[in-house]
Amino acid sequence: MNKKEDYEVYSAAKKIEEKLLESINPINGSVEMKKFFESIKNHEYNEPEFKYSQSPKMDKELITLSLSAKITQKNIEEKIIQSRAINALKDYELINSVATKKFCRKSKEQYGKTTQNEGKLALEIIEKKIPSEEKCIFPKQIAEILSVPLNGTGFTAKIEEEMSAKAAVNHSKKTLQINSNAIFSKNDSERLKVHEIETHIFRYLNGEMQNIKCMSINSGEEFIETEEGLAAYNEELAKVSSKEQQKIYAGRAYAVLVAMKHDFFETFEELCKYFDEKTAYIITQRVKRGIPTKEKGAFTKDKNYFTGLAKIKKFAEKKQLTDLYYGKITMKEASFVKKFSEIKEPAFIPAHLRK
Repeated sequence: MNKKEDYEVYSAAKKIEEKLLESINPINGSVEMKKFFESIKNHEYNEPEFKYSQSPKMDKELITLSLSAKITQKNIEEKIIQSRAINALKDYELINSVATKKFCRKSKEQYGKTTQNEGKLALEIIEKKIPSEEKCIFPKQIAEILSVPLNGTGFTAKIEEEMSAKAAVNHSKKTLQINSNAIFSKNDSERLKVHEIETHIFRYLNGEMQNIKCMSINSGEEFIETEEGLAAYNEELAKVSSKEQQKIYAGRAYAVLVAMKHDFFETFEELCKYFDEKTAYIITQRVKRGIPTKEKGAFTKDKNYFTGLAKIKKFAEKKQLTDLYYGKITMKEASFVKKFSEIKEPAFIPAHLRK
């Protein structure tokens, strides 16, 4: 294995990974949400007009990734490096197509889309009436609570504005970002510990310890299905999942299907049949990120929470979930990474998966 090439791909792909959600998340999301609901009260029904940060200039990194994407030898280590290079290039194309008609197509190429059958299964879940969890914990409190399990990981909890998620991991900044506008339930503190820390951060830390640096980064449909599917399944195994959260995961997959043929308001209106207005808006914003205002289409990444969970459950019927903790690997890669001569056993494993 060429360690120089591994490090160069790792460095270049990591820079693109850092910019992905930063470039796709609207920088005026909270303002537009307020304006949207005000327009509904006034019977005007104005679509949000999202603004985005500028795309990064990365000529040197793109040359590195383009060369690595053409690897021809393809031993096991080289397959790992090549896949990261290819996915990073696709993410870069996605970043540069934000707010254009190309964005939806680029998203489907990278993250897939919800099939009609998957949409039907998701709809069956979101049609069920369930009680909402009481939300009584504010961002500062949740950050303090999550700081305890973060101890020893090198990550810190930090409150951030203009997030589309309640919480998200920023690997480059070593932070667990908490949405300043979110209010959390008591169950969220345990659920986010399992989802964000014991899945996303643990897999990252284990990947960082490997001799192949590229094992701590990844992207694309197969990876996101593994990453988010595992996080959702871990919630169930640790008994911190909730029917409300499961419904949201299904709602995201259904929203992707709806958004492909409808604009923002029409997608929001459909989701309001199954969710309260605020939740419907948040899900709609997530799947409409990057899509030009008033256009059909979706940022399809969110469907992978739902589709990934189903695939992870099938994986778990035959294999150990701890096999997925060697780094940021896919279910397919889990079958061969242990063949690496210098592979290191995962140091970070959730308590519910330890023997």
